[in-house]
Amino acid sequence: MRCRSDRTLCDEQKKFFESIKAVTALNCGCSEAIFVQQFPERGKTESFFCFVMSNKMPLSRARIWSAWTVLVLFYAYQYILRVIPNILLPYMQQKFGVDGVIFGQFSGVYYTGYAFAHIPFGILIAKYGLKKIIPWAIILAAAGVWPIIYSDYWGYPLIGRALTGIGSSCSIIAVFHFLTITFPRERFTKLLSIVVSLGLVAAIYAGAPTAYLVQYFGYQPVVNALILVGVILSIFAYIIFREETEECSIGLKKLWTILTNPKIVMTALASGLMVGALEGFPDAWGASFLSMKYHLSTPKAAQLTSYIFFGMLVGCPLCSWLASYKQRYFQTLIALGCIMAGGFALLLLSSIHMSYIFLSVLFFLIGICCSYQVPAIYVGSSFFDTNLASLVSTTINMIVMVFGHIIHTFIGGAINAFGGLGSLLALKKALLVIPTTCVIGVMILTFLWKKVAKKV
Repeated sequence: MRCRSDRTLCDEQKKFFESIKAVTALNCGCSEAIFVQQFPERGKTESFFCFVMSNKMPLSRARIWSAWTVLVLFYAYQYILRVIPNILLPYMQQKFGVDGVIFGQFSGVYYTGYAFAHIPFGILIAKYGLKKIIPWAIILAAAGVWPIIYSDYWGYPLIGRALTGIGSSCSIIAVFHFLTITFPRERFTKLLSIVVSLGLVAAIYAGAPTAYLVQYFGYQPVVNALILVGVILSIFAYIIFREETEECSIGLKKLWTILTNPKIVMTALASGLMVGALEGFPDAWGASFLSMKYHLSTPKAAQLTSYIFFGMLVGCPLCSWLASYKQRYFQTLIALGCIMAGGFALLLLSSIHMSYIFLSVLFFLIGICCSYQVPAIYVGSSFFDTNLASLVSTTINMIVMVFGHIIHTFIGGAINAFGGLGSLLALKKALLVIPTTCVIGVMILTFLWKKVAKKV
């Protein structure tokens, strides 16, 4: 079938691909088959490829939502593994004798593994499907915490932390993949915000309850229980997901196109600079700072930092709606960044003693602003065609997580430089990195907004 060299399809082509679309949708049991049209810049023929479709997708709504539930549980589980160092800091200092810099590296290496596993997992999932990849990723994430209790040499927990980050990385990539092959593109942002919100429930309740369990039972039984949960979840994942036969794979040329796009780079850079409020404070340093400044117990301090995750739970759908309302994505992102920077500046620079209720409200508000990542991912994906949405989302999220490691390491080094973990002044000065980077991120977003607006 040959047609004109422009981008219109002849009637014969339309009928042909509509028939394939109908048959594929029927066999897959999906609400909509996703197809991509790729038009070469030169030449007189068009090529059509089926994108990220499988001939063995779930055949019923029950199986689809069961798979959805497993992904949400995995996303929640990796959040618990992410914040556990915040609770185990005193025990790890006592057992391994680590200082601020070393513990900052320990917290940050999670994000290194998490970030750099994004693209490999994206390729593996595209090639082998969720059934063959997710169970092993969960096992890898769970096994990473094993050295904390079964090793006396600090190098093994450090390696384990990297493995936990690598395994955890698969959770969000699997969500991107699942949403892309199962639902229409226009529902991607809303459904992603729901997944993130539901996953954050674990982060909310992982703080204080886990700290209480550690105080009551000791940290070793709690860590063992977390490992067991991971093994059980991996078994459920293997049972629920069906075999997939991927028709298309991710090419290096597409990846390079995304990585060298200035708009994607600026969006990812701004998002990464603003991530300290979520990945620099509640993950490692928040509980120590609050315990020292306000003389709170570790469980109470952990409970306070968990309000950031509770704010994200509300903020993900709320900010997604605000950003999509009249397409004000850049304005929403800039406003959220300013509020985050102002909130942390107030917390760190103010000499006023803040009440427990005031701190709870402040962290809740900061948490709402931390949900900026969902509209930021959409902004990045909007610069490319629909067929690259999943790859763009993966790339931006990868770069953001790299900044998680950078910020953790920088804060740890600053704490040591200003007096060590035992100094409240050192913690204050080091944590000023968070509002500073937020302001820089806002400036980059403002520049990008003006640049995009000029071309419209």
